[in-house]
Amino acid sequence: MKKNVINLIIILITAIALFVLVYTSTGTDNISALLRNLDMKLLYIAIACMVMYWLVDAIILHIVCRTHVEDFRFINSLRFSMLGQFFNAITPFSSGGQPFQGYCMIKNGMKPGHAVSILAIKSMMFQFCLFVYSVLVFIFRAGYFIRTIPQFLLFFLIGLSINFILLIFYIVFLLNKTAAEKVVIWIFTLLNKIRIIKRPERYIGRIEAELESFKEGVDAYKGRKGGILKVFLLQMIQLTFFFSIPFFIFKAVDAGQNEFINIFCSQAILTMITLIVPSPGASGGAEGMSYLFLKHFFSNFGIAPAILIHRTITFYFNIIFGGIVSMISPEKPFQKNADTAIQ
Repeated sequence: MKKNVINLIIILITAIALFVLVYTSTGTDNISALLRNLDMKLLYIAIACMVMYWLVDAIILHIVCRTHVEDFRFINSLRFSMLGQFFNAITPFSSGGQPFQGYCMIKNGMKPGHAVSILAIKSMMFQFCLFVYSVLVFIFRAGYFIRTIPQFLLFFLIGLSINFILLIFYIVFLLNKTAAEKVVIWIFTLLNKIRIIKRPERYIGRIEAELESFKEGVDAYKGRKGGILKVFLLQMIQLTFFFSIPFFIFKAVDAGQNEFINIFCSQAILTMITLIVPSPGASGGAEGMSYLFLKHFFSNFGIAPAILIHRTITFYFNIIFGGIVSMISPEKPFQKNADTAIQ
């Protein structure tokens, strides 16, 4: 768990730096004025959007899981979703959530191949929907971003290219048995590095057998056009909740003009770009890019507090509530002997 501790320290340092930035750039008097004028109702709506983001994520996971286990309980889907939010938040490139979700599914009796196929399908749909959102935003709002954001085209093309590469990776993984084998080996190796399992070679030897269940998992979803469409629509709804959060924070802090479309589109592009930041939870990069994309909507004294509120709701809440779920989860992710779960 040493790496996770280091990642949490990085996150803590970034949070402290953000608090200091807010205090020094805003000043005590302005902070007091902002707090007095803060519209709590709109802030609660922003928080509600984040809660809906979690719930829809759990619903998507539940729908895909029920492809293989008809009596799969929603409470398990919700727990696995929050565990994924937590481990994504504390690992670079959000890489820890999926392996641990797979570990939890396997411990709860699901075939390893089925678990991997479920997470691959879900991740592919997320990347696809984010790609679609980003392209649509560019088509309808490119002129606005080019005028207001320096080097926007460079940021956009880099982010979109990496998003597209990830999407292709998931498609190849789902269709190519050799690629799937390599990724499964990587997952077990990663679980070993973050101290979830020991001696991964014990499990890698079983990969050939599990690849058959992986193929079963993929094939089970191929003919389900209705299910795929349902997951696509829910994924778009989930992203819509997430992209709406900055607007309600903007209205709660500044109560300025209605800029919903521009703020919404800014957050869509921002989300795509910050996925490439290598630090845990994109710490540092997310704050800097948020300032670049959102500063136009806030007063001089409102932008830093708004970024702090936004990161608290969309990032630190994942650590707080996902961490609570992790501590009480029957999978016991923080115990050294967690590897006994996979036999």
